[in-house]
Amino acid sequence: VGGSTKGYIKCNEMISEGTDSSVSTLGLNDSNDQITIDVNYIEGNSSQVVYSFGSSTNPGNFVLKNAKIKNKSTSTSAKGILLATTSPKLTLNRVKIIAGNQNGNIISLGSGTSIEVKNYGLFGNYDIDDTKIILKVGVGTTTSDPGYNYQGIIDPLLK
Repeated sequence: VGGSTKGYIKCNEMISEGTDSSVSTLGLNDSNDQITIDVNYIEGNSSQVVYSFGSSTNPGNFVLKNAKIKNKSTSTSAKGILLATTSPKLTLNRVKIIAGNQNGNIISLGSGTSIEVKNYGLFGNYDIDDTKIILKVGVGTTTSDPGYNYQGIIDPLLK
């Protein structure tokens, strides 16, 4: 996988039983062109289920579509998605994220001040790290613009 990879992946499920904190079910890095991952179910049992590092030259540019992401770990650091840096470009399209512990954010940023995530339907059982993760939909530039929207539905009863 290199800097100009373009692709579309469709599958029913991805499951990892690894419990080591460095294990992710899906690692997404090093792509300038957008890769769409259309998967019904992604499950892990470690610190994060989906991980992206990226760099300024190969940020990791991906769309997660129609996915239910579930982290079975009950660790306080359990997350659905970990963006290690501010480089990855992430779009969520009808994604449901279940974190195993209420102390873990469903989406988190490892280092950096903030990152924008395009959101076209996010449901989760716990919060995102909203001091660092900015959910964006629409074309507005300020919260008073009608096209500005950072919607996500959080419900602790979601399973």
